[in-house]
Amino acid sequence: VRIRKAALGRDHPQVAVSLVKVGITLLLLQRFEDSLWIFREALSVRKHSLGASHPSTARIYNNIGCVHVEFQELREARRAFEAALDIQRNALSQEPDNGSLLFGAATTLCNLGYLYKNRDMHEKAALVLREALTLHEKVLGKHHVTTLSTLDNLAESCSSSHHYTHSCKYYQELLKRTNNAKHGGGTSSSSSSSMIIQYKLSRVYWNMKEPQKQREVLESILKQMNSSSQQQQNEKEYEVLLERIQKDLNLDDNHDNNDAQHQNW
Repeated sequence: VRIRKAALGRDHPQVAVSLVKVGITLLLLQRFEDSLWIFREALSVRKHSLGASHPSTARIYNNIGCVHVEFQELREARRAFEAALDIQRNALSQEPDNGSLLFGAATTLCNLGYLYKNRDMHEKAALVLREALTLHEKVLGKHHVTTLSTLDNLAESCSSSHHYTHSCKYYQELLKRTNNAKHGGGTSSSSSSSMIIQYKLSRVYWNMKEPQKQREVLESILKQMNSSSQQQQNEKEYEVLLERIQKDLNLDDNHDNNDAQHQNW
């Protein structure tokens, strides 16, 4: 950074590039205060050299938001993410098919979704995650691991906001895509992921007061577990899943108790 400042001047765009790299390194090292200070300097340089509305400025706002999340400064994090999103949406209005812009906006939306989820603002989380999903599908495709993760988070947010029909639809779509990946030569983790998704779906059926559908899904998972050749490789995960399934089946046998709480995986 010092060399670039001396050679190019303090406000050269390449100085901001170096500062961002240092800031990310500090963030990974959990030196959050130093990281925030560096990102703010990079933001100042980038605004001066490229303008406040340049898309690369949005990436720094997003990084600043991530640091504020680490500090649990959620209001400041939200401001930073929303500043980034405003810039990204403006840029996308001029270049709607720019893959880098699409991915950047999707990342910011996912960060906002995480923030809303942590503040128990599940309906808002679902709203931004739905938009993020659309962008991820456009730039990465429907079966990319990042797209599937966004779809999973969207289904969970819908369930947490008591929109169980939507949650059910998203989990079913997630299961379909995950199974397609498995049949297309996916790894053993695809089988494990499929069973976890089915378990989450069973919990939605419980909340929808459809115990028969819940039982059918749970019994289907048990059959898959018994026939799986990967059980020993994922022994701990299988034990946890088996314990939860058995507990839920017992609850279903006594389903007069309708106050079972949602279990997070």
